[in-house]
Amino acid sequence: MAKHNKEVGNFPPLRFHKNNKEWVRKKIGEISSISSGGTPSRGKYEFWGGNIPWITTSLIDFNEIQRAEEYITKEGLNQSSAKLFPKGTILMAMYGQGKTRGKVAILGIEATTNQACAAIKVKQGMDARFLYTYLEKEYDRIRNIANDGGQQNLSASLIKSYKISLPNLNEQVKISSFLLLIDRRINTQIKIIEELQSQKNSLSKKLLSCQVRFLEHIEKWKEVKIGDVVKIGSGKDYKHLAEGEVPVFGTGGYMTSVDSCLYEGETVCIGRKGTIDKPFYYNGKIWTVDTLFFTHSYKSILPRFLFYVFEQINWLKFNEASGVPSLSKSTIEKIAIKIPSVKEQQKITTTLFAIDQKIDLESKHLELLKQQKRYFLQNLFI
Repeated sequence: MAKHNKEVGNFPPLRFHKNNKEWVRKKIGEISSISSGGTPSRGKYEFWGGNIPWITTSLIDFNEIQRAEEYITKEGLNQSSAKLFPKGTILMAMYGQGKTRGKVAILGIEATTNQACAAIKVKQGMDARFLYTYLEKEYDRIRNIANDGGQQNLSASLIKSYKISLPNLNEQVKISSFLLLIDRRINTQIKIIEELQSQKNSLSKKLLSCQVRFLEHIEKWKEVKIGDVVKIGSGKDYKHLAEGEVPVFGTGGYMTSVDSCLYEGETVCIGRKGTIDKPFYYNGKIWTVDTLFFTHSYKSILPRFLFYVFEQINWLKFNEASGVPSLSKSTIEKIAIKIPSVKEQQKITTTLFAIDQKIDLESKHLELLKQQKRYFLQNLFI
């Protein structure tokens, strides 16, 4: 392959040597047919609960779709605008203000879709996976062609008129097959991480409920309220941060160095509003904002042990708002938890932290694979 670097000059893209014919520009509508699906009436019980997969945009995420969350009946298919699309059909999300609009997926099964999905079926002489990966590369550009208005949307006509560059079919297949190998490795890595997370969650439940004990530590666990072993604080208005300082919101993410910080040391943080069910542990300088609670643990409980306890709490059960989920300091303080001796806490923490480290290592490897794919997406296509 010849090397392509967009940053240093107009060099040819990475190519498979035996396939060096010029690429041609064509509209998507010239190489495929595009339609959308439909939603059977929710008021018709007989239209739902069948065996025909019905796909919505929530399942479209640069992936191969193998199953649905909802299924319709044959009657629901026949009595609505829903259509049955074959395996290999490319789906593109047409609606959505967030990141959904413009995402693509490819069907690994026969399925129907709702009207928010554009179904793209390639014509003879085109490789579906090549077009799928090309559209994945073009995600940001495609989002920018959306209709203006209260909610920016894509449409079948906009998708049809979008131009892409095409090699011959032989090179399309070589490119898509090469990228498919990377996709499969990424999916394998995701499964490895999911399995580790499942193992950790199962073990954590058993350890924190006394189902599994370390034999040399047989002291009885005591029940306490969180407020008895933890001091809870909250952050400041993010508008008062200095230039270059990035606040930590309830959705996570944090800084590694700050000149002036609200708290320094081991702490467990949890959102006050919005994402209240994803606590995180941090050891170092951190600046929290008013959408976040942070904790100072007393000597009777280790901060990382507290984090593992927090991971097992169903925080949404303590939601105090009808709109955006919210927590209060007093609510958290009143929650009852059980804790063992500090020595047994250390044993539990060491065990679970070892799995966390493995998950972190595998997650870094996953990110490297994704970076590798992004590189090839940018350099295998003209």
